[in-house]
Amino acid sequence: CLFRFNLLSLVYFLYLLLLPWFLCPNKYTVRGHTGRFIKTVFCTSLLFVLAHICFQTVLHTYAPLDTAIGYNCSRWETITRYIGLSRLPLQDPWNVLRLLGPDVGVCVVSLVTIVLCRRLVRNREMVAAANITSVEEDSADATTENGVDEESLVDEEEEEEEERSSNGDPYEVSTATRAKQMAEGLKVKVLKILWDLGRVMVVILLGLAE
Repeated sequence: CLFRFNLLSLVYFLYLLLLPWFLCPNKYTVRGHTGRFIKTVFCTSLLFVLAHICFQTVLHTYAPLDTAIGYNCSRWETITRYIGLSRLPLQDPWNVLRLLGPDVGVCVVSLVTIVLCRRLVRNREMVAAANITSVEEDSADATTENGVDEESLVDEEEEEEEERSSNGDPYEVSTATRAKQMAEGLKVKVLKILWDLGRVMVVILLGLAE
């Protein structure tokens, strides 16, 4: 949005304003609105890149269009420049990079983000499945060795909990459970801070736009 001022950059600016309304990517949100938002950004940037390629190809191969657009701030050349599909100044490579770089950059970054999110979800699902399988195998082996079925173990645990509650003994929370609770609380606080920062950024951007 800062490199160029045209209709294509306006679309990216609207995406930037919508960004704080979506949650951070994780194995749940990637399948929901966050995942669809990332895919929308990728499809939009890919469409813009293809539009640049098609426009430049037709411009240099179809002479009537080249003549109609003209050069040096003609009316149609000004209109196409505001849209974002304009004649590229090949004699100025830095200006060409300024006009094409944002679309190519957003396309590559969004594609890498989609691939990383899919790998993240796949790895977590594999780890969860492996943990469940190992727990089931361990429980089955323990039951076979000790000659005790699972129902009797559950009944004994329930009896122990009832005895503790009747005796007035507090339920002992393990260290791992406490650490997990602290981590969840810290995660909620961090997400709230990021959410507030996103809102502040949106207000600042709106102020600069005015």
